[in-house]
Amino acid sequence: MFPAASPAPPPHYADHYLNAYDPAGANLRVAQPYADWVRAYQRFIVVSGPLIGVITLTGVAGLIVAWRRLGGPVLLPWLTGLALLVTPAAVADFDPRYLVCAIPPLCIAAAIGVRLIVSRFRRPALAGSPRKIAAPAQFQ
Repeated sequence: MFPAASPAPPPHYADHYLNAYDPAGANLRVAQPYADWVRAYQRFIVVSGPLIGVITLTGVAGLIVAWRRLGGPVLLPWLTGLALLVTPAAVADFDPRYLVCAIPPLCIAAAIGVRLIVSRFRRPALAGSPRKIAAPAQFQ
């Protein structure tokens, strides 16, 4: 979370270390208007854990529908999102900032999964319905 105001300057005894790390100095400040945009975004745009679970399970449902094609087009984005979700938590520690990069591939997998599920259930309905054959056009 970004602070509402600029942070306090670091103590003077840390100047040596900060200058060794960043020769530009420790000029910490909140850059306006960008900080307001980010604060407004983080206040209203939240992807909760259960929503990530639903998105991931929708991708799994698409994998199940396409199981004969070894997952079809859902497999790569779903595995990418799962790897980006699980690897940081397994290697280091869970932190919400690691979750951000896993959202796009999981959403792509969920969208492809929904498309596969919808087409799977429409196909039998279309196969059972009688098709109307258009009469050939008459030329005069």
